[in-house]
Amino acid sequence: MDGETAMFSISVADDGRPLFDTLVLSNCAWALGRTVTVGPQAKDWLEGVSRFQSTFDQQTRKQLGILPDDPAKGTFAEREEEVGRPIAAADLFALASWLTAALGLQAVVSPQTVIRAQSYQLAKRKSHEADDADFLNSFFADDLDRVAEALKAGDSGAALRDYLTTDESEKRIPRTDIRKSLDEVFETLSPDRFPAGRWPGDGHHPLVYSQQFAVNSIWKSLAPKGGLFGVNGPPGTGKTTMLRDIVSAVVVARAKALAKLSSPAEGFGGRAGWKNGKWNRSIAIPAATLTGFEIVAASSNNGAVENITMEIPGTGAVDKSWLDQVDYFPRFGKQAIQQPAWGLLAAKLGNKTNRGEFLSNFWHGEELPFEASIPPENDIKVKKTGFESWLKAVAATPVDWSAAVKEFERAQTHEKAERSKLGQVYRRIKALRSERAEITRIDRESVSLMDILPSYGQRHQVALSVAATQTTQTEGHRSSLTRHHANRPGLWQILRSLGRTYRDWRAMEQGLKKVVAESEDRIRRAQNEVHATKQEELEARRLLQALAQERKDREATVKRLSTEIQEDRDSLGESFPDDEAWARDEVARELSAPWATKAWNEARAKLFLAALDLHKAFITANADTVRKNLHGLADILDGGAPQTAPREATLAAWQTLFLVVPVVSSTFASFSRFFSHLRRENLGWLLIDEAGQAVPQAAAGAIWRSRRVVVVGDPLQLRSVTRCGQALDSRRGRDSALSCTRHS
Repeated sequence: MDGETAMFSISVADDGRPLFDTLVLSNCAWALGRTVTVGPQAKDWLEGVSRFQSTFDQQTRKQLGILPDDPAKGTFAEREEEVGRPIAAADLFALASWLTAALGLQAVVSPQTVIRAQSYQLAKRKSHEADDADFLNSFFADDLDRVAEALKAGDSGAALRDYLTTDESEKRIPRTDIRKSLDEVFETLSPDRFPAGRWPGDGHHPLVYSQQFAVNSIWKSLAPKGGLFGVNGPPGTGKTTMLRDIVSAVVVARAKALAKLSSPAEGFGGRAGWKNGKWNRSIAIPAATLTGFEIVAASSNNGAVENITMEIPGTGAVDKSWLDQVDYFPRFGKQAIQQPAWGLLAAKLGNKTNRGEFLSNFWHGEELPFEASIPPENDIKVKKTGFESWLKAVAATPVDWSAAVKEFERAQTHEKAERSKLGQVYRRIKALRSERAEITRIDRESVSLMDILPSYGQRHQVALSVAATQTTQTEGHRSSLTRHHANRPGLWQILRSLGRTYRDWRAMEQGLKKVVAESEDRIRRAQNEVHATKQEELEARRLLQALAQERKDREATVKRLSTEIQEDRDSLGESFPDDEAWARDEVARELSAPWATKAWNEARAKLFLAALDLHKAFITANADTVRKNLHGLADILDGGAPQTAPREATLAAWQTLFLVVPVVSSTFASFSRFFSHLRRENLGWLLIDEAGQAVPQAAAGAIWRSRRVVVVGDPLQLRSVTRCGQALDSRRGRDSALSCTRHS
């Protein structure tokens, strides 16, 4: 490979003090050292980077550490800031020389004479805070190590296990071609399989066939137990539109959990926290029933992430007729995305710049010259435009929780009623299918019986003939025995032959009796066969009659159901699931929107909006708790929360944000630092967009942290492009006639 890289990097404050938490060792430099000193032939060639990083960190602290008589030493210790003494270029060159020698690169690397620096402005209070910039190494290396350790410990989660399924195992998974197996699609598209809520989209347009099939399949597969689900589709096929319905479904599901609370206070339990400078953060832990609904949209593509974040809360995402029926923090939604918004539905986070803008625009807001009301919250006076100020202002506002729950339950009841109507139609269609299948079975069985009925008569005739023959033979054997009895020897014959005549007669009698008994047994069996074959024939004729009657009854049922279903078809119009037409016309099938009646669409959309209203009531009722939790979240976003902060506390801070903002977004490059405090399945849902543009390792950490993962992309799209150096390109071109520049 061509090019240059630094051996290490470290951030230095404006007073010349190094920030030890920002020290980064170049993995390239370490690997080069291992190559020179150990070589690729060694089994442990590329092992031990973490140990060396630790050694390098210790050496850096030793060489650049704060001096005992430094007057600021106590202040830094009190703030728990890991800084060194003021340094000069010579100190960095000395550290580089030590590193060169430690890596065994003296013969390879020239003495360092260049320091490359990048300067940027920070608030004075943050001058000694570590940033998260690591431009030397892979964004994913540390996270992959963390995931690898988790896998070794059996701490993987369902989604990651699915993701790591081998090709060989994949082949053992049964597959169904849904273009041919329309019965399975019809089942998946049944009204009972639709999520309760739907997105109130522009134009009131419902999802079409494949979109709804994907949503229903995702919901059935992932909602109960987690895992991973992939959706493939070319650009412009509505994949992002589909994801909005997943968001709606998740919000409604959490609202159902909220509605079960007897009071908003039950939504939070114990506490945990950390110290950030002079601030003690006390974080209330959300009830377990309210967690698992967190949604993160992620991608390797910055544009894809931004599109999702902007589209979901953007005013163009909903039909204008709904805008007067929803009031889920539209002002704060606008502040979060810096564009007109219909609600606070999403936030673009991830890298440090995005996080800073989110905190500045949404959380802190702008200072007002005097306390005032800001539309649409005309009855609430605030000192700043941020959400923090609003939470403080409404902390004492009474909330009628019972009324809020009843309003949501009314919307839920209405949605269930519309679903039930369609469920009856679905069951009629299923019943009609079943009846027709039974008629087909009856016809098949009747034909089979009619085909074999003559054989029953033939078998009976054969049995009669055998019985007659056996009867004749038996009568002959009986006659022989009777004649033998008539020829019994007299007493004189017996005495004169000294008993021999009687013994011979007696032996003959025994033989004849045995023959008669055997013959009589055969005739009984023959008569039984006659009876059995006659019964078989009679049973077959009786079964034919029963099948004929059953067919007649089922035909009557089919006629009744067909009439009812025709009425259903007329009533539902284009929303009727015409599976017969689906089989004939693929284009018409893909454009259809089964069960999407205007009444049910509206009921599902209103349920989603009612769910948002219930969330707002919950947030308002718990305004002080939410504010304190989000203060902790602000620490996490701006890097103020220590890595030693209790996991339950940092997780609770994140879960509180997701209670307020259902969706946040991040690129994979920022994910591990953004969610550094989170572990296995701490996130409820991960929506990966433009998956074809991501390298496999980029998503591993994000998937590990998520319980349910939806992977969306185009399998025919150009995959991620990795740059090849000129030297490697030249060698590959010579060795294998493959050029990176010509074949990428």
